[in-house]
Amino acid sequence: MPRGKEREERPLKPESSDFLEDFEEYISSMVGINLPSTINEHSSKIRRFVPVFEELQTQGKISSIRPADLTEQDVRYFVQGLRDRDIAPRTQQKYLQLLNCYLRHVNNMAVEIARKKLKITEERVPIEALSVNEIGKVFKTIEEMEGWRGSVARGMIYLAFQTLARPTEIRTALYKDLDIISRRFYVRNPKGKGTFAAGQYVDMLRPDFMPQIERYVADREFHLLRRGKSSAYLFPNLYGEINDVYSANAQRVIMREVSHRSGVDFSLKTFRATGADLIISADPSKLFIVSAQLRHGSIATTQKYYADIQRSSVARQLGDTYTNIKIPKD
Repeated sequence: MPRGKEREERPLKPESSDFLEDFEEYISSMVGINLPSTINEHSSKIRRFVPVFEELQTQGKISSIRPADLTEQDVRYFVQGLRDRDIAPRTQQKYLQLLNCYLRHVNNMAVEIARKKLKITEERVPIEALSVNEIGKVFKTIEEMEGWRGSVARGMIYLAFQTLARPTEIRTALYKDLDIISRRFYVRNPKGKGTFAAGQYVDMLRPDFMPQIERYVADREFHLLRRGKSSAYLFPNLYGEINDVYSANAQRVIMREVSHRSGVDFSLKTFRATGADLIISADPSKLFIVSAQLRHGSIATTQKYYADIQRSSVARQLGDTYTNIKIPKD
């Protein structure tokens, strides 16, 4: 594992710091607006900034680390501190976004000003998509899985294949969000909810896979009946006294199990790219329709998304074409 990643993920003890002066108020302002998982992410990552700012203050590069007092120059020093810790450019961007949210809470626009001067070049992360054969292996595997874990695996994967929804959007869905009669799914918690996105219905695109969705609904009803409980969630978590949403970690664990059993390297998010790839590759004229299903802000975003998918699978698309080109040896 790269040294920078070790530093990035190493948990830090919560500290009493001037940087956290407005922290509790900021976190409280998110309750009811953002998902608990988003709040937890903001909380844990903002605390990671403490040693960076305190070190800069000790070195005399920053006079104050109170959120309201941070300047555009202080933000640039913060970015340099991240670079000194070998934090990847992509993560630097994410940390700046979080810092911006925190500072804007106290009406400090320092990050916005600093961004105009900073040049952070992100590495291009390929968007993986599965081949038809790989999809078949995954589907064969989940059909053979037994018990409630098998039911959850089928429900989540088939719903992802049907709707191209994101893992969190599927995991946090309510039972009433699944409309089997109208063959549509309400995305209740879209990416950017509360800022630039709102909940909306999307269609379930494959009528031939509706029986698998109906099978999950029946499995869910039997599971709840057997446990003597009820749940508002489509994928209920019945552990403990209070019914809760299915956890992100439990979702990842099940997907890793399916991946291991099938021999196909994937995550649930892979099906979002896979569906887009299959449709557009079969009929490029469907780009606008796929863009609507993905709920992208613009067609340009979808074009870039599709280009990234194609870029990540060049070897698979070429097949033996390149190998079969004979090169003279004399």
